[in-house]
Amino acid sequence: MLIFLDNPKYEFELNNIAIQYSSFDSFEFVYEKENCTPDVELIEIDSQVRCTANFGEKIFEYHDQIMPREKSSKNAYKRVFYQLLQEKFGTSLDWGILTGIRPTKLFQEHLQGDNDVDAAKKDFVEKYKVSSQKADILAQVSEVQTNCLRDISQNDYSIYVSVPFCPSRCNYCTFFSNDISKKSHLISAYLDTLEIELKSIFSTDWVSERKSTTLYIGGGTPSALDIDSLDRFLKILSKHIDFSALKEITFEAGRPDTLDIDKLKLIHSYGIERISINPQTMVPSTLQKIGRNHSVEQIISSFQLAREAKFHNINMDIILGLEEEKLADVEHTLHEILKLEPDSITVHSLALKKASDLSKVISDETRDTQSLEVVKMMQAVYEKLNRKYFPYYLYRQKNILGGQENVGFAKNAKESLYNMIIIEEYQNILAFGPGAISRFVFPDENRIEKTSNTKNLEHYINHIDQYIHRKKQEMNYAKNY
Repeated sequence: MLIFLDNPKYEFELNNIAIQYSSFDSFEFVYEKENCTPDVELIEIDSQVRCTANFGEKIFEYHDQIMPREKSSKNAYKRVFYQLLQEKFGTSLDWGILTGIRPTKLFQEHLQGDNDVDAAKKDFVEKYKVSSQKADILAQVSEVQTNCLRDISQNDYSIYVSVPFCPSRCNYCTFFSNDISKKSHLISAYLDTLEIELKSIFSTDWVSERKSTTLYIGGGTPSALDIDSLDRFLKILSKHIDFSALKEITFEAGRPDTLDIDKLKLIHSYGIERISINPQTMVPSTLQKIGRNHSVEQIISSFQLAREAKFHNINMDIILGLEEEKLADVEHTLHEILKLEPDSITVHSLALKKASDLSKVISDETRDTQSLEVVKMMQAVYEKLNRKYFPYYLYRQKNILGGQENVGFAKNAKESLYNMIIIEEYQNILAFGPGAISRFVFPDENRIEKTSNTKNLEHYINHIDQYIHRKKQEMNYAKNY
């Protein structure tokens, strides 16, 4: 199907809508009429925000206009295109024309001024064609975040520390990590370098003039470190970061096969209260397909050991749309996890990223089948989790199956402040370690600046000075702004 577009600057936005209908047809944008083949179905969108199409005997025509508070015709272009595809293929998208990562942040912007939640929801349904269910979820998440972040200063900062080692690589993963069995000889040098980075940044005026809010220890898989290295790692962090001043510390334990009671007790002894143990699925055959070297029994055992080690805030992650899983598999996973009663559950819709092993082998037919299945899976998630948990943060990704979302559910007072802060770009983030991205927020301008450390472990170790320098440059700019 050809799409004749008179405004090339909107191609990216329109293509993000088109790819969600890729199971029905393939799309190609053209800008010259002579490139249009007569026997190919053609959609035309012109500067009058008019969308027309002649599909055999059936003619479609839609017209739209810029709505109040819209600064350009972009949304109008998206609306007419979406309405055409919706009519042509007989299916709607839960998120309508929204293609951005942070719909909750957009919802908050609509609330500014009159704080009329019903008006904001109506806006989302009419302006962005979002389903009423998703608009209700945004309103719920927005209310939780407003309450949780009310006393958090945007001028202060949170901390992220990357531990770049994993016991194995999952086939869907694109996060930076190193196989610990091949790179264990670099652990000591990594810790030395991390301490240099922490010491240098935490001695700056920028840090001394602000308060730290949360700390998130991620990766990789931090618990992949042996117990002596883990102890040294936590000593380094607690030496340069005042753990007692933080409102929250999260440790991404992640892989059940990296945990034992001694490691869990060690982590807890540093005052860390929140950990994440991530099964992704409770289906044994799927665990093998995605490259997880642990069993369902190990997931349950690790969770029980964490409770024994006095952890009273445990998160568990699951992923919807994993290889060959159906709705019944996700329902089984939810059933088994709910029996453990974690304090929060994070639900990810699988995003097929180019760098993942899975995206290189999955067929278009399988992707499209799984996309349809994920929509049913997400519906089941809300139905089952809403009985004991409530959604508190939400974001979307490019190439996410079924056009769905990633959403965190929590019991009362078990929300993760860091998750809300990072997703909503609410506060500065000082990030340390390979692949870590620091973020500096300018709320008055709705702007964020980033500076990244290299993902290459050896380069991080050998050239840490240049990454410290970059971070300090950005901190000085933010300080003098």
